[in-house]
Amino acid sequence: MASYFNEAGWRGFTVNGRDVLIRGGGYADDMLLRPSAYRDEMQVLYAKDMGLNALRMEGVWGSDNLYDLCDEHGILLFVGLCCCSSWERWESWTRETRENAVANFNSSVVRLRNHPSVLCWMYGSDRCPPPEIEREYLAIVEGQDGTRPYLSSATEHESPLTGKTGVKMRGPYDYVPPVYYYEDRGFGGAFGFGTEEGFGPSVPPIESMERMMTQEYLWPPGDVWDFHCGRGMFGNLSVYNKALDTRYGRAESAEEYCRKAQVMNYESVRAQLEAWGRNRYDATGVILWRFNQAWPSLIWQLFDYYLVQGGAYYGAKKACEPLHIQYSYDDDSVCIVNQYPSIFALRAKASIYSTEGRKLWEREEDVMIGPDSVMSLFSVPEQNNDVYFLNLSLNGDGFSDSNFYWLSKKKDIMDYENTTWYYTPVRGYSDFSAIDDLKSVELEASAEEKSGRLFVRIKNPSDTIAFFVTLRASDGNTTVPSFWSDNCVSLLPGEERVIEGSVMEGSEIVIESYNCNKSRVLRL
Repeated sequence: MASYFNEAGWRGFTVNGRDVLIRGGGYADDMLLRPSAYRDEMQVLYAKDMGLNALRMEGVWGSDNLYDLCDEHGILLFVGLCCCSSWERWESWTRETRENAVANFNSSVVRLRNHPSVLCWMYGSDRCPPPEIEREYLAIVEGQDGTRPYLSSATEHESPLTGKTGVKMRGPYDYVPPVYYYEDRGFGGAFGFGTEEGFGPSVPPIESMERMMTQEYLWPPGDVWDFHCGRGMFGNLSVYNKALDTRYGRAESAEEYCRKAQVMNYESVRAQLEAWGRNRYDATGVILWRFNQAWPSLIWQLFDYYLVQGGAYYGAKKACEPLHIQYSYDDDSVCIVNQYPSIFALRAKASIYSTEGRKLWEREEDVMIGPDSVMSLFSVPEQNNDVYFLNLSLNGDGFSDSNFYWLSKKKDIMDYENTTWYYTPVRGYSDFSAIDDLKSVELEASAEEKSGRLFVRIKNPSDTIAFFVTLRASDGNTTVPSFWSDNCVSLLPGEERVIEGSVMEGSEIVIESYNCNKSRVLRL
């Protein structure tokens, strides 16, 4: 494990001598610190399934089980002290507090130093320790380990002992549109190393909302919704709701709200992680705020407390594919991101469709992409349609990938001049309300099991787009964890897709679509 500074002065990390673009999330322990081997395993498997390669731990609690799982599955760990707590209130420390803090950090390093998943020690979070405290922490990381990088804080505070951190913590922590991550070069955009920056609220699917609150509080949003948010300026969904209402149209029920929320969550998280992929290694890494939640929540989560996966989860999974074709919101370009140490001969294709399902434009190109690299292909022409769809595909010998975007002639326009520490306001929003007018689709679906794997065949027999088709596994009452080769997919007119999955024995497969007139249930 090692770190370096790139030409712009941002810190990057290497593993086994190779540069690694960090794309991870901030881990939250259970609110009551209740141990659960099952939750540990599922959450690590979720990280691996999404293609994330790192988690940031604030505080060291619980058993070694979580760290053992990260060792086994190759999830790198940033391990350090907890922010916004007594560990950073040095001005009020007593002698006993100092002794306890140093002893705690020492025991944590000794306990975890033999875990190969630990990438970096962080003995400061929102602030850098005073020199007299940092000297003691330095003696620990260098004396008890000495094999890993360390950071004096997760911010740009410069230590008089160890100098610049080379990382940033400039937000955002609330919703910003996808273009932000590509355009911004001063705050939380895709440059440098962001130790925590988030997509803001991540409202879960309706099923989890119904478990979280009784029917009387489910609609319209009110104080109970706010109770499941954060503190202070994060105590409500006002920024998120304005964007959701303006971009996708005001919802008239909790079910409609949650359906639209999954689409916006997918769009937001995918853009954030794809922007980092495109800008590697000017962008050296990002830790999303956050990965999971400590209790039933409406914000900062890639999946919810009940382990139900939604739009944010599958947006992250799509963005982190190791060989991936993607669209850039800032310049309308298409590029390929290759994380493998191999060369690939591929055929890239881009098509634009109207909301009526008519093909408006198409382009294909044969390419050869080198190892661990990004290749820019071509630009996509803007359309006069209020809403249009961009379908990207990438094919090679034994390989196939696709990526689907919904775009608007009305662009999101950021107000960077009025950026705060937690988000950038929006001057003008995209308008995707026309998606509500898509013609209804009757999907055809079947499933079969082969060698312990499930293969779900879905066909769109119509002449319109089947938008945001989602698969989930159910025990008949609630959604249960499942793993799919792809999800939240959109099918072109006449397109058929086979999605491979792994589900719990006895599960039902529920198939839903934004414009499907009813759910399909496949019983295995």
